[in-house]
Amino acid sequence: MRGLNPQVNDSPRILVIDDNAQDRLLSRRELNQEFPLAEIVELSGPEDLQRELSARNFQLLVTDYDLGWTNGFEILKHVKKRCPEVPVIMFTGTGDQETAVRAMKEGVADYVVKAAMHGTRLRISARTALDHCRQRAILRENEKLAIIGRLTAVIAHEIKNPLDAVSNLLYLTEKDPQKVGEYLPLARREISRIEQITNRTIGFYRQSPQAARVNVGEILDDILALYERRLEFENISVRKTYRELELTSFPDEVRQVCSNLILNAIDAIGQNGTITLRVRASRSWTNFEQAGIRITVADTGLGIASE
Repeated sequence: MRGLNPQVNDSPRILVIDDNAQDRLLSRRELNQEFPLAEIVELSGPEDLQRELSARNFQLLVTDYDLGWTNGFEILKHVKKRCPEVPVIMFTGTGDQETAVRAMKEGVADYVVKAAMHGTRLRISARTALDHCRQRAILRENEKLAIIGRLTAVIAHEIKNPLDAVSNLLYLTEKDPQKVGEYLPLARREISRIEQITNRTIGFYRQSPQAARVNVGEILDDILALYERRLEFENISVRKTYRELELTSFPDEVRQVCSNLILNAIDAIGQNGTITLRVRASRSWTNFEQAGIRITVADTGLGIASE
């Protein structure tokens, strides 16, 4: 599940993981009171969980802490890895205060003590978690629209220049037909430029239905190509230090993030500056065993005022 549909709050698909049938019944009853149209799916083992994680078709997961085949922290880790946008609520009666603190630190949406008297708390937690998820989805969509608006202006300007050139060449050809052989190659070159801009734009917005291996350096080069004329006009140089590194991600989302950073850098510099792009292997600052890729976009702009 790559995002939460704003309409899904009234009829979410909720996974419930618990070894105890009575406790599953308690969770189902409370959740149904808050979400009468919800689809509550009870999972009983690792095969069920892996199937749901692969399908990525759920909006909330409620899990016990102490399970016969795993524990709540392992469940949380798998969900965060496969479906990072899905909130997880730990609804348990076997943990203690340290368990609750650890759960919140590791990213659960809430930790609720399992008891009939706390059923209302589970309903409130589920509603709050889904509302927050919906708000984040709306913010992401607004950010995408803002980026698309900025790119549209740049692309329109990039296409206008070669179109003006072709128009001028046609005018000159009409004035002096004998020079058509001289002007025609120039017109073809400008049309080829429009074709390149169009193809790069289509590739930029082509949605990928699933995660794929992408070359970060190639994505950055595609973005720079879209802004080539503006970089030349404002005399902005680009320094690139790329390593041949790939990551598994959604290419359009990586492009949007990197494009926003590069556009911000161009705006910050104004004229006669330098943008530095680096791509290198890295490690998590909090978990050194977790490998990743670090993308750096630096510029020679004024920066942010200290205050």
